[in-house]
Amino acid sequence: MKKIFALFIPLILMFNSCGENPTEPEPQPGRRDYVWTVDTIDYPFDSFVSIWGSSPADVWAGGVQPNDLYHFNGVRWEKWKENINSTCEALWGLSNTNIWMGGSDGKIWHYDGSQWKENFVYKNKNYAYSTITDFCGSTPNDIYAVGYLSPPNSDLQRGLILQYNGYQWKEIYVANFQSQFFRIKKQENKYYINSIAVNNATGRDTIAFYEYNGKELKNIFAKPLTEITFGTFNAIGEKLYFLISKSGYNYQNSSFIKKFSLDIPDFGYQIYGRSEKDLFVRMKNGLAHYDGTNTEYLYRFDNNWTSILQDAAIFEKEVFFTVEDPINNKDFILHGKLRE
Repeated sequence: MKKIFALFIPLILMFNSCGENPTEPEPQPGRRDYVWTVDTIDYPFDSFVSIWGSSPADVWAGGVQPNDLYHFNGVRWEKWKENINSTCEALWGLSNTNIWMGGSDGKIWHYDGSQWKENFVYKNKNYAYSTITDFCGSTPNDIYAVGYLSPPNSDLQRGLILQYNGYQWKEIYVANFQSQFFRIKKQENKYYINSIAVNNATGRDTIAFYEYNGKELKNIFAKPLTEITFGTFNAIGEKLYFLISKSGYNYQNSSFIKKFSLDIPDFGYQIYGRSEKDLFVRMKNGLAHYDGTNTEYLYRFDNNWTSILQDAAIFEKEVFFTVEDPINNKDFILHGKLRE
């Protein structure tokens, strides 16, 4: 099964929100005086694909091998003691006692502050495989999950949406077109879904954005990667930003409004942050920062093969990035703290 998005689409984790959009004052340029540490984790032959935390002293990270779930308590990373026979494609929560995890086996797990329990297994007789890739919600009784389905002996995929009502998960949408839903975020009263359509026959993979009002899915953008290089979106601070090639946009009144451009060498086609003037920019050889005026490197890796992976956890004074160094067969967490 082809999973193109795993190396290119980090998922931002901002506190307990997934993209509300209230009125707020003009943001100030973010600081750049971080102290960086590298937390190396014994995790050979694989990569972390998800990270989420309720605070800098409560951060979770997981990968695509069963039982590879780690927790940071503010001092050190430790492998979780419980046996969790599932991969960790997605981590998201509302608090330190209400965290959700999804895997490539269609399983959804829940953490209540003391233990992880298998909560749901998605099954569909028409599809051989299902993968959960992201969660989003504003209350414990209204949570969405997205992912994709794969039929047996086929390269076709179908995007999937599930909903949790506080008691149980249920399927509410399965796409009838080629798609992998890998991100969902909320803005005002609507949800937005990021998808990729993999076409093995033509090689023209397509990035698409969809708007979902709880009943209908509306396509608002679709372009092949041969035209736009890449496209994704992130909840940054309290706003949703769509990154199309090297420019960031807000989506308002059915229109994309350009907010900034990152036409810089070695741009890694991903952003994270607290506001459009406090952006962390993934580079092909490190991590940079955009303050609304210019871009400056914060951290450079030892080789150009090392890259920030799928997720970031951004807090008021601390940041966490999952990183893979395939040359040295290492995975680590890049942890930054603002100077006091």
